[in-house]
Amino acid sequence: QTLDDIAAGDAKSGPYLRAFYSGAGGLDGQVKAQEEKIDPREACTIVLDGLESRVRVGKFGPYLVKEFNGESQTASVPADIAPAELTNEMAEELLKLKQQGPKSLGVHPDGQPIYLMIGPFGPYLQLGDAVEDGPKPKRVSIPRGTDPQQVSYDQAVELLKLPRTLGQHPETGNPVTAGIGRFGPYVFHEGTGFKSLPKGGDVLAIDLVTAVELLKQKRIRAGATPLKELGAHPEDGQAVQVFDGKYGQYVKHGKTNATLPKETVLDTLTLAEVIPLLAERAGKGGGGKRGARKVTPRAAAKKVPKAAPKKSGAKKPKTETSDDGAGPKKVKRKPPAKPNE
Repeated sequence: QTLDDIAAGDAKSGPYLRAFYSGAGGLDGQVKAQEEKIDPREACTIVLDGLESRVRVGKFGPYLVKEFNGESQTASVPADIAPAELTNEMAEELLKLKQQGPKSLGVHPDGQPIYLMIGPFGPYLQLGDAVEDGPKPKRVSIPRGTDPQQVSYDQAVELLKLPRTLGQHPETGNPVTAGIGRFGPYVFHEGTGFKSLPKGGDVLAIDLVTAVELLKQKRIRAGATPLKELGAHPEDGQAVQVFDGKYGQYVKHGKTNATLPKETVLDTLTLAEVIPLLAERAGKGGGGKRGARKVTPRAAAKKVPKAAPKKSGAKKPKTETSDDGAGPKKVKRKPPAKPNE
């Protein structure tokens, strides 16, 4: 009933909320009373059918817990594996690798040891030992789909060279690099950004030509850096810019996009050359996404104003009932007094 009164405006919400939270038997007291009974380890444990190990969620993500000879052994679950996808074999392998510690693959040509390690984001290689208060050793992820136990010394040396420079981009002269990040292998070019390698792509074998083609396929996101600024449009003063899109280079003015001919030379392209292209595209209603169907909003029904009650110009004379009950008797009104002249 109290909530109904608050909703109806007959009662204030403040006193009710204070009583609900901090009053006798309120929420605050109940939480504090039950908090001491909650086991944090049980609260963060995920029970998965058929999995002998327990999965818990910690500060750095999910991890496995299993008892060995009365001691708890733990191992991080790689970021690319969902806890529900774990099998007993996978869990045993992760726990075994963690228990064995870093695996040495040999000594790098520069004299530092190479270790195979398992972290929150999966297996990775580390060059050298971690020293407290010292620089972090170089680390590189092992490509997905690669069995970490099958990584050879030579392959580890090549992976530790990443990111590697493939060459200079033919259009901008900026370096194009290849590497492995949190989301897998990629190529990078300043001005275009990152582009993930397709499934099965080898980050150690990709060359400059293939990387440039991949970067051309990258969609231009909102706010991306234009390839060239052509100046202000003469009609509205908005910027006219050239971008590199999925289907080639195009010129952009406001919401209008016009594809540039393949034979266009970007270095000599001028504003005057693209104005007709933009005008033609705008005349076709272009600029938005292709294939989008224009939806005409349904016209709202016009509201018909209510007719105002008719006002009578002359007041009806008052009526009185005659003493004999014969019917109403008209009462003559006295004319208004004339003002003194």
